[in-house]
Amino acid sequence: MVDQDSIEESPVLPAVAQPSGLRYLFGTWSGRLLLVNFAFFGLICWLSGSIFFPDMDTLLRLGAKDPVLLAEGQYWRLLTPMFLHVGIVHFGFNSYFLYIVGYQIERLLGAQWFMLVYLLAGLGGNIASAAFSVNMSAGASSALFGLLGAGFLLERTVGSRIKQLTGRRPKNRAYAMTLVINLGLGLLIPFIDNSAHLGGLITGCLLTAAMINLRPNSLHKLNRVTGSLLVLTILALFAIGAQMATSVTLIHRRLVSAAETASTEGDKIYRYSQAITLEPSDWESRLKRARLYINQGAMNYAFGDLRAVLGLGQQYQDAIKAFAAELDQSGYTNQAWEVRQMLSHADVN
Repeated sequence: MVDQDSIEESPVLPAVAQPSGLRYLFGTWSGRLLLVNFAFFGLICWLSGSIFFPDMDTLLRLGAKDPVLLAEGQYWRLLTPMFLHVGIVHFGFNSYFLYIVGYQIERLLGAQWFMLVYLLAGLGGNIASAAFSVNMSAGASSALFGLLGAGFLLERTVGSRIKQLTGRRPKNRAYAMTLVINLGLGLLIPFIDNSAHLGGLITGCLLTAAMINLRPNSLHKLNRVTGSLLVLTILALFAIGAQMATSVTLIHRRLVSAAETASTEGDKIYRYSQAITLEPSDWESRLKRARLYINQGAMNYAFGDLRAVLGLGQQYQDAIKAFAAELDQSGYTNQAWEVRQMLSHADVN
């Protein structure tokens, strides 16, 4: 008698033959996306002068996600980051993944749905990243996780259909295993934007589930109500996330929180500076930044913040006096004296 569990099982979604060379690059949408990403990467390398560590200014010029710029109305930064990559290693990993997985999903979904999943998953991932992280970010990972989510959901749907027909659920689920591995790596490797990954994954799963319910197929009964509800769910999540990702108040709050938890004085100054850019009247952040400047011996910058606080109104004089008293207690007596001198000569309206 043959032990069925001992028989090597084929994948639930067997790989299809993939075109190669120019036929792949120009004849498939996954190949065209690879070319677009390569063109942007070449531009990044040319402008920054580095293939390994492109500078932040170049990435921002080309559309990387930035919380302050989003709050200032540059909403296109929710879409453009999926075409940018931070160095050759980042570009290489994502390009390889797109090459291996992209065409397989393109054949399963069809060109139109493939592009819809890729672009909307990239958008959803960037919205999630902007809603929950204040770090600058770029990369196609959110779109790729959307493709992985599509493959995972299709794999489960096919597996359920096979179980209905045979009574046994297939065990060889390549997309499920790949998903688990990539989510695990995201928890282990520093600087991974897990919010973007999860946002792309959820978008890909929901959109593919909507497609299965709305589009005639042999795996699942048509259910236009469920499909429409899934589409509405995606739109609602996008709307809520976009509000969180572009709200000046929420972003300012997250930047202040990031400044308070930053591990170095340089990072604290950077985050407080971003917060002040959004809310110039944030006197508390100005005083905290001034204190950090004094620690670093940058008195001119510190006094710039103190004068800005005084310029907000006479009611902030007590806060400046308390600031000077704290400097005295910390051993910065000369700096405390200079602050009091500034306060005594200030022309406060």
